[in-house]
Amino acid sequence: MGAAIQVGVYFADARLFDTPDGAAGFDSYLTPIERIQIDAGMSRKRQRQFVVSRVLARTALSTWSGLPAATWEIVNDRNGQPRACSRQMQIEPPAISLSHSGDYVVVAVSDIGRVGVDVEQIRVRAIDALADEILTPSEREFFDRQSDAERLRTFYRFWTLKEAGSKALGLGLEMRLRDLMFAITDGVHFCSRGLAPATEAVDCFEFFAGVDAIGALVLFRSAERHARIEYRTLVAPGQTQRRDR
Repeated sequence: MGAAIQVGVYFADARLFDTPDGAAGFDSYLTPIERIQIDAGMSRKRQRQFVVSRVLARTALSTWSGLPAATWEIVNDRNGQPRACSRQMQIEPPAISLSHSGDYVVVAVSDIGRVGVDVEQIRVRAIDALADEILTPSEREFFDRQSDAERLRTFYRFWTLKEAGSKALGLGLEMRLRDLMFAITDGVHFCSRGLAPATEAVDCFEFFAGVDAIGALVLFRSAERHARIEYRTLVAPGQTQRRDR
């Protein structure tokens, strides 16, 4: 393993794809199959998100392993969850999770447990019906107590935590977001303990991806291990720099 990163969270701005050298620089990080997928009628927005997420994922995996980015492949399991694989790896690859919203792309890798990450660009929308759909009664009660100025942000906090938790559990669309419960008073706590083995600890982290975007990471790990998280930003294909949470 390269830099001994237990959990790495990597950020990218999808608009890097639109820079003069962006598309050409990113193309070299794609597999032939991925290039075919891009040519199969993707919108420009979807192209940017897809390409930048793959480049970011391979950059993260290269940082973790010390292997060239081109040796890594990203495949989906039967639940649609991404998995990393490389024929050059002699040990178990890390867990990986990807998310994008608008121009924001985030990838998380972990070698100490199952990980899920989600990012959402905050936009004004009718949230009451969605809140009924995804929030548990106790979460809804907390949501309803918030001021008008805080309701939208509170909704997105729950949304990103639930999406990240669902990804970490590896259940994808098989799980309703309402089946996951979080408490966001006095820190962030995962309350659906029946969904995880008693031997696992659950860590929940929130972060700002940008001025109008928030995200969350949920990690299921052995209770005997503790997470050390590193945050990095993609500045060019294959190049990252440290950033604050």
